[in-house]
Amino acid sequence: MQRLDDRELQGLQSTVRSTTSPTERQEAARLLGTLSEEEQEIVTDGFLADDFPLSVASDIAQGMSGLARRFRERLADRLRGPAAASGPFEEDRIWAAEALAALGPEYRDEAVALLRAAIADPQQGRWESYRVAQLRWMAAVMLAEIDPALREEAAAVVHGNDIANESRENGLARAVHLREIGGAPAEEGTNMLLEALEHLDGDDDFRYDVEEALGLHDADQAEAAAVAEGARRALELTQEQADLRSALMELDALGLPNLVERYESGLAGASPDQAEALSGRYRDYVARATAADARAALTMSVDESAAVLRARLPEGSRDGIFVAWTDAAEPLLGDPALAAERKIVAGVWQELELSPYFGWHRPHRGERDEDYVVEIEALPEIGRRAVTLVYRHHPELRAVLLLWVLLGP
Repeated sequence: MQRLDDRELQGLQSTVRSTTSPTERQEAARLLGTLSEEEQEIVTDGFLADDFPLSVASDIAQGMSGLARRFRERLADRLRGPAAASGPFEEDRIWAAEALAALGPEYRDEAVALLRAAIADPQQGRWESYRVAQLRWMAAVMLAEIDPALREEAAAVVHGNDIANESRENGLARAVHLREIGGAPAEEGTNMLLEALEHLDGDDDFRYDVEEALGLHDADQAEAAAVAEGARRALELTQEQADLRSALMELDALGLPNLVERYESGLAGASPDQAEALSGRYRDYVARATAADARAALTMSVDESAAVLRARLPEGSRDGIFVAWTDAAEPLLGDPALAAERKIVAGVWQELELSPYFGWHRPHRGERDEDYVVEIEALPEIGRRAVTLVYRHHPELRAVLLLWVLLGP
């Protein structure tokens, strides 16, 4: 365990509480997680000694996310009250749920339940309707951020209420929120904005608002034109690209990230040759993800994965979480050229031995509610490709089965 003096501890606490970048807070959280439990208790006391506005609670939760569960639970207890509060719908209810999710993957389902309860709370009908609708939309966006598999549910909330008297303002706000949700709803929001641009009747102020929502005023005119062209190209895919896009969308059914947004972003501004090369990489990714052995591993039932683990579990008591590969997945990184990828997967393996909550819930996981996905970005400078690792946690066995690994695109 790393030991820090009082000044260093205070510095880490200050980093988490201040308006530093998420990267700096994550590094502070990592360092805090290396402390002894005695030091973690001191740090927790420091975080929770004073009241703090819930608007910054997620920053504090992120900073505490590396601490032992019993220390995180102290903050969780403080957050549960405002996250479940009845009465006038305020941002605090959403911020508290967001912070709860930031404490770690094991809190995300609870945060989702609290946001759903806030959105559906019948008492909200007693308050000013547009204000309540606005907060419901905000909660819906947060729902999708916590679990991207809930994007369609979040989009339904945004489609369900109006937040203004004027239809154009409603449409603009709805499109912006859909884009914030991501995935297919984001595409819908972009299409709404592009259509609005085409049918404006000389209202320069509203045109500016629509262009700003599309990000056209975030850069100089040349860059803005490229953004607009990229957005329009998303609506003008070739048949081959449209088919590939559909295939990527269908990866949801296998519980894999569909990567549509990433693919479309890569197409925006790409030359024909670049677009073809990009599409080739994504076609290869889809082919690997939908091959027979991949499908078998990714759709393995909970009973089947439990049987695999029981056959491999060592006898007697053990420390930590037992981790194993499926037979089909284990050889996938055997190529000597994949040393960098093997190293990063080995790091994930070590993390899972300490805590089984390392990734995001798989989309459309159904009864497989302990299935997770870990996505690790490529590092071209060292020749490492992107890695997507899918695993299942069996709490009753204190074991994890690594179902499948994908490289690229």
